[in-house]
Amino acid sequence: MMKEVSSSSRTAIPRLVRILLLLSLNVQSVTSFGTQSLLPYSFSASNFIYKHASGGGNTRAHVKRNQVCMQTTNEAETKNRELVQDDSRLLGSRRLAALKEVMTKGPLHDEHNSKLLGSSRLAVAKDIVLKTPADSNRFLGSTRLRQTRQILFERAAEVRQSSSSKVLGSRRLGKAREILMMGIKEIRSMRKDKQQSMRTPQPPARRVEEATPSIEVAPVSDESIVFAGQAATEENKKDIRKIRQWISEISEKERESMSEWIFNRQDVEIFRYLLGFRSAKNAFEKMKATARWRKSESIDTILSEDFSQLFEPGKEEMLYLPPDSKGRPILLYRSALHTPGRVDPVLFCRYITQQTEKAIMQYKLGTEVESCVLVDRIGSGLKNQDPALLRELVPIILNHYPYQVGKVYIAPISPTFNVIWGILKLLLDESARKRFLLCDGDYTSTLLQDIPAELLPSTLGGELDVEDWLKNRRDLVKADVELAILEKQLDSSISKESISWANKPAKEEEIMGIAAVRVYIAELSDKEKEELGPWIAGIENNDILRFLRAHPSVDGAWAAIKRTSKWRNDEKIDSILEEDLSYVMPEGKEEFFYTGVDKAGRPILVYRAATHVPGKIDEKLYCRYVVQRVEQGRKKYGLGKNVQACVVVDRIGSGLKNQDPALLRELLPCFTTHFPGIVGNIYIAPVNNVFFFVWSLLSLLLDEDTKNSVKLLGKSEFTSELLGVMDSEVLPKNLGGECAVPSAGIF
Repeated sequence: MMKEVSSSSRTAIPRLVRILLLLSLNVQSVTSFGTQSLLPYSFSASNFIYKHASGGGNTRAHVKRNQVCMQTTNEAETKNRELVQDDSRLLGSRRLAALKEVMTKGPLHDEHNSKLLGSSRLAVAKDIVLKTPADSNRFLGSTRLRQTRQILFERAAEVRQSSSSKVLGSRRLGKAREILMMGIKEIRSMRKDKQQSMRTPQPPARRVEEATPSIEVAPVSDESIVFAGQAATEENKKDIRKIRQWISEISEKERESMSEWIFNRQDVEIFRYLLGFRSAKNAFEKMKATARWRKSESIDTILSEDFSQLFEPGKEEMLYLPPDSKGRPILLYRSALHTPGRVDPVLFCRYITQQTEKAIMQYKLGTEVESCVLVDRIGSGLKNQDPALLRELVPIILNHYPYQVGKVYIAPISPTFNVIWGILKLLLDESARKRFLLCDGDYTSTLLQDIPAELLPSTLGGELDVEDWLKNRRDLVKADVELAILEKQLDSSISKESISWANKPAKEEEIMGIAAVRVYIAELSDKEKEELGPWIAGIENNDILRFLRAHPSVDGAWAAIKRTSKWRNDEKIDSILEEDLSYVMPEGKEEFFYTGVDKAGRPILVYRAATHVPGKIDEKLYCRYVVQRVEQGRKKYGLGKNVQACVVVDRIGSGLKNQDPALLRELLPCFTTHFPGIVGNIYIAPVNNVFFFVWSLLSLLLDEDTKNSVKLLGKSEFTSELLGVMDSEVLPKNLGGECAVPSAGIF
């Protein structure tokens, strides 16, 4: 059992320790045992779960300094003005853009390293990002989180055999963590300054990118506009200006039905619509239709959706591979894996849309490059054809992602496919039909002309084992989804979408802390995953928030999460609900039980102190029984997931004979370590003068928040007080309610 020793002169005991300690303490036990002898460790204010902000009773998690990532705010900006412009002092967006440029292409003076992920490019990235100005608001919010995702997945798809370990390894994850941790440190410094000035903390200033978008009436620059080898003519540029003017004139009423997407398109994207729909008027109407579609279908936040359950690991039917020899990301469709009707066509199209949006972010699809579609027909036949899916998918691609597909390779073809192609091409115009290349005969040689062997699937004669490649990327893909969810939280003003715990929404620095933990999880090695078990991979954001609020730093919370996951794996907690532990406390003699929920929706957990006989049940078995009760509460009521527990300690008939220090030594460390923060209020009833005296001594060691969570109810008031927070139907008869409890508890 771990000991935590502090040099602080003031002792502060973690909440659950302090409160449940009351169950075993009275004047005699305090005198004979003392705090140090009763518990196997001591506690101090320095490692207490919560610390107050000055001037208020609210609690907040502290964040530890990260010396590796942080630079002082007095350091000068980087002198490389080609990467950082003077006006980067707004929100750091240009510096972040420059970071992305460095991470993607490498510094100009070190071109030979541009294909690596190595220290040279990271050093320049660090110079750009970590030398921050004094204005810490620059690093608040979704901009930093979006950049973290960009770094994490910019080259995640690379499969070069010589460098795949680097691409999927710790350097990129470490860089992502640096940006996240940097932001947390900046926020902490800002809060500290506000506390020292004794001013009421104010929410951070809204980010510039969240403001109502300004509409560009003319193209951003006079530079040439080129997409997929086609340069915009002067007439095209006039049309782009015209379309921008029309966008700026969209009425407020019409804007309500549109995504903000339409108001921040680049010239090259408008040019794509012109190429796809021929005239300025048609292009503008299609852009408005796309904006309405994106708003109605929530496409702007589709990256936060998890479609991993649609396919078995490694069996994904459609995915993007790294760019071919012409720089085009490869959209691979493995038609033999498709079973018509297994997945609803609308849901399947949503999955494909998400993959396309990822490619837009990772590969600049639609702004710098087209895609290259590769249809792998090895093993497929009529049974895999799905006209219903095509009817749903083709209009989405043609109307909302025009001119993004460069070339479509279909290999190998058969007489049956020729019949299908005869029908399919009727849906396409002449320019679209020319983009299809049907490969027969020596299709491998044909494909290798544009697709490197290491990117060509082995089924088509290449070197890439697609299934193995997908399995290696799965953790990164999951992390991508989780970080996108957090990015959505930062940008959302809808309270129902916010992450919260104990009715307290996550603050911005806490969301960034959750993101940092998500990156840590993605970095786990196979050996660590096996040791820690499955719980850590499926941990929810609310659980991470609980651990963050219970520990003074992100690293501390992460260490606690790993300890809990290993404990759950070693003790088989994930399957504890399948165990039959009814023999531990036979029916009618249970010491712990739920009666329902209180008026705040919290599950009510009753403990009958009078029924406990010290030594009757082995301490470890008793602890396992209580853990099973907690897990039952999580499954039935969401305990620890989104609500805390309302604990009622029924002391009627209890006395010194029921106190069990040995059990507390086993039970309390388990709950303070592995179930932090799950207890909301504890009502202890009834209490006598001796108990009040013990509490008056113990409360001197507690902070206001903890003291306020414990309610001591005297003999004359406990029923009315309890009925104020719960209905009589869920209050035990023993305490004046109507809920029938096991007979052993009725006195």
